[in-house]
Amino acid sequence: MPHRTAIVALGIAILIGGFLITATVSADTGGGTITLTRQQYWKDLTVTAVAREHLPRAPKNPSLVQQPKNCPITYTPGIFPAGIAPGYLMNTYHINNNALLVLSSDVVYQVAAGTLWDTPQQGIILVNQIEVDPCAHSQDYPLLVFRTPGLHGSVTINTILPSGSAISFSTVDGSTGVFDVVLGQFH
Repeated sequence: MPHRTAIVALGIAILIGGFLITATVSADTGGGTITLTRQQYWKDLTVTAVAREHLPRAPKNPSLVQQPKNCPITYTPGIFPAGIAPGYLMNTYHINNNALLVLSSDVVYQVAAGTLWDTPQQGIILVNQIEVDPCAHSQDYPLLVFRTPGLHGSVTINTILPSGSAISFSTVDGSTGVFDVVLGQFH
């Protein structure tokens, strides 16, 4: 039986300007050029993918299916001394103390009080809503900066008001005030 040898050379060139895919096939029995446009190529690929969707599949093992994770953190409201803050905070603000305001099981605010490093007469209150369940959600809340209406110096948080959504504060010069965290307003 004669042994037939076939030499197959496959060259693919993608012409960027014409979006054309060309494949050349040669054999000892003859040769030819097959030209597919990009649209034909993607159509064939799509038909193949759709056909695979309808193939029978083994049922999924429920123990291998990833369940949504839940890792809620329980926060306790209160006023706390200033801790170590990220570098950009420490280089911009001087923080005196912090407070955690727990408005509900899924709404918690971290509030920091102090002054600007470059303008110590300007008191500030920083507000950041905290993600209660970081595993189930991935929302980033912006850090909001509120400057006191007057140049009374550094701000210190004194109490969390009974409403739970406002704090009372005092400044270096003895001024006092109330700040509503939810509304972002001084009173």
